[in-house]
Amino acid sequence: MSALCFDEPVLLVGAGPATRADFDQAARFTDAVIAVDGGFDALSSWDETPAAVLGDMDSISAPVPDAVTRLPLDEQDSTDLEKALQTVDAPLCLGIGFLGGRLDHTLAAMHALVASDRPTILIGAEDVVFAAPLEWGAEVPEGTRVSFYPVCRVPALGSKGLRWPIDGLLMEGGRQIGVSNEAASTRIAAWFAEPGVVTILPRACLGAVVESLT
Repeated sequence: MSALCFDEPVLLVGAGPATRADFDQAARFTDAVIAVDGGFDALSSWDETPAAVLGDMDSISAPVPDAVTRLPLDEQDSTDLEKALQTVDAPLCLGIGFLGGRLDHTLAAMHALVASDRPTILIGAEDVVFAAPLEWGAEVPEGTRVSFYPVCRVPALGSKGLRWPIDGLLMEGGRQIGVSNEAASTRIAAWFAEPGVVTILPRACLGAVVESLT
C-alpha cells in the first residue's frame, strides 16, 4: 500500500550517477522530491532537502534532518527503485540516479519500470527511459532515435510514424527486439498487447515524454 501520496509528479533521486544539471532539468516538472536511499547524499551535496527518504538506508552518509520523513524499507527481495515505486503514489514519477554506472543496476531499473504500473521516466546522461503503455504516442522531431526493448515477451500490435514499423512483431529478449528505430514523421505511436516493453528516446525528448504520459 502506498505510504506517500502526491497530486503532482514526484522526482525520485537514486544513488547512481547524477548531476546538479540532471536535478535542475527534472525539477522543472515538480517541486516534490524523494530521496531513494543513497540519493539523499547527492541531494545534500546540492543543498537540496527532500520531502522524504526511503529504502534500506544502507548507503546514506549525510545526516538526515529531523524534518525529513524517513521510511525504512528493509526487505531485500526488491531494489530500492522497486520499493520507491511501490511506496509513492503519484500521477507520474521522474527518476535520476538510476541509469548509468553499473550495468546490473541499469538492468534492474529497467525491470523495475515494467514491474510497476506507476508511470515512470528515468533520465540518464543520453536517454530517457520508460515502460511503454499499451497505447503510446508522442510528438518528436523527425529523425529522432526510437528504441523498444522487450523485458519480457510482448506482441507489438501496431505503430505509426516509424521508419521501420513494428506492427505484428512478437518482441522478446534474445529473439526479437526493436532498438535503433527512427521517427519518420513528427508524430510517432506504438500499440502493444501487454506491458513489458521499455521505450528509450534521446534525453532531449524529456518534455515530449512527460506530455505523452500525462
